[in-house]
Amino acid sequence: MEKIFKNKTSAQIMALFAMLLWGSAIPMIKMTYKTFDISKTDSGAMTLVAGYRFVIAGFIVILYKFLFDEEKSKPINFKPTLYIGTALLQITIQYIFYYNGLSKITGVHSSIIQSTNFLMVLIFAHFMMPDDKFNLKKLICVILGLVATILCNYGSRLESGESSLKGEIFIIISTALNALGTVVMRKWAGDENTYDISIFQFVFGGGILIILGLFTANRIFIMNLKGLILLIYGGFISSTAFVIWYLLLKYRKASRVGVYKLFIPIFGSLLSVIILKDRFNPYLVEALILTSSATLFLNSNIMERKKN
Repeated sequence: MEKIFKNKTSAQIMALFAMLLWGSAIPMIKMTYKTFDISKTDSGAMTLVAGYRFVIAGFIVILYKFLFDEEKSKPINFKPTLYIGTALLQITIQYIFYYNGLSKITGVHSSIIQSTNFLMVLIFAHFMMPDDKFNLKKLICVILGLVATILCNYGSRLESGESSLKGEIFIIISTALNALGTVVMRKWAGDENTYDISIFQFVFGGGILIILGLFTANRIFIMNLKGLILLIYGGFISSTAFVIWYLLLKYRKASRVGVYKLFIPIFGSLLSVIILKDRFNPYLVEALILTSSATLFLNSNIMERKKN
């Protein structure tokens, strides 16, 4: 696994695959709400759905650990502050905002807001990572990302006509927490076993979500086959994408892999159009060009200082 993620080309492919999985989460969540007949005001039921998804993800990562972890025989180096802190940040708090925000705006609109994740990762990395400082090259990428965000956001409002300030704020907060978590994992969890910390985050963070959901839901929804399949797929998305992402952070710079999160809104928007029948936004074409350009530019040797 180390060889795959240290190789630039294979690391890029794995990053894009993880972004595709995360992009598909938006229609999956929307379909889950519809399947369980969860109203936009029942934040407790949404939290409960998130909890079930992440606990399932935790068990899938246990399987991945058994199959792929080259260090599975080593004892777990449990660090309470790091493990509990990142579980609350990356899973519990982030997804309370995300699941509730997503219920109030379209999948396309939510996807577009999430494109700011790339900008936030670069900013957090500048202040928290000594070897990942801001420079002119990163500034250009940020500008490209901002232009893409503005174009898509304007276009989605024109096309969909569905907007909620509360929903937008919740998604922005969720995106900021995700970006912060990305840098925190890179800074303090680079030497941790990816599988161990992922399992704890999913099971502990998801367990907290389930407890909160059970106590706050307006009604407890009844499980059905379609809903169970959606939850299992949601668990697969989280477990697979998170493991790939943490391995990328372990072997690559946060700002170098963070740029790939710009593809989540592209994939999420396209899948929302196809699956949820959200109105197609022609501005997505411009956004795709800009995000692709930013990704290629940041990962190129252009404007890189030569090491003597």
